[in-house]
Amino acid sequence: MLASVASPFFHEQRAGRNLRECGLKVCIVGCGAIGANLAETLARMGLPQMRLIDFDRVEPRNLSTQPFWRSDVGQLKARALARLLYRATQCRAEAIAERLTGENAAKLLSGSDLVVDCLDNSASRLAVQTAVRHLSLPCLHVGFSSDGYGEVIWDEHYAVPDDSHILDPCDYPFTRPLMHLLVGVAAETVVRFLINGERFNWTVTLSDMKISPLPFR
Repeated sequence: MLASVASPFFHEQRAGRNLRECGLKVCIVGCGAIGANLAETLARMGLPQMRLIDFDRVEPRNLSTQPFWRSDVGQLKARALARLLYRATQCRAEAIAERLTGENAAKLLSGSDLVVDCLDNSASRLAVQTAVRHLSLPCLHVGFSSDGYGEVIWDEHYAVPDDSHILDPCDYPFTRPLMHLLVGVAAETVVRFLINGERFNWTVTLSDMKISPLPFR
C-alpha cells in the first residue's frame, strides 16, 4: 500500500542504488540551465548533500529553462536553488554565492568528492580544470552549444573550448528538450561514478532522442 511507504526514495532503495548511502559530496559549479536542473535531478534521485557555486542572481529570462520560480527573481541562484532542493527532498546543499576565479577555485572546490562543471564560459571552465588537476579531484564537464550539440566529458579527456564565437543557448526556451536530455545523461553518469566508480564520456544531440512520428489518420 502507498501509505506504508515511508521514504521518498522507495524505488532507489528497492533497486539497491540509494545515493543517500554513498556519503560523497558532489560540487556543482554553475547553477544555470544545466547546473540547476542537474542539481534538482540528483536531489530527487536521492543525493542527500551537495555544494552549489554560483555568484549570479535569478533573472526573469532564466525561468524558461531553469527550475526557479517567479518569486525567486532577484535572489542569488545558489541560495534559491539550495532552498528549492531542501523543500523538495530535504537535500542539504551548501550554497556558495561567489564568482569562481583562478584565484579562489582551489579553495571553493576543496573538500569535494566530485566536481561537475556546468559553467557557460571558457575562462571559468579553465579555472575549474586547473584547480581540480591541482587538487587531484575527479571532474565532469557538462555543456552544450547553440547548434544542438552537447557533451558530458571527464576532465582527463576534456579540452576547454574557445567560446569567443559561441552563442549562449541557455536562456532560449526551445533549448529545453536538448538541455533535459543532456541533464539526464549527466545525472546517470554522476550516479554511476558515485556508486560504482564507473566513468563514461558522452556526446548528445537531439537526433539521439530518435523520435519517429506516427502517421495521423
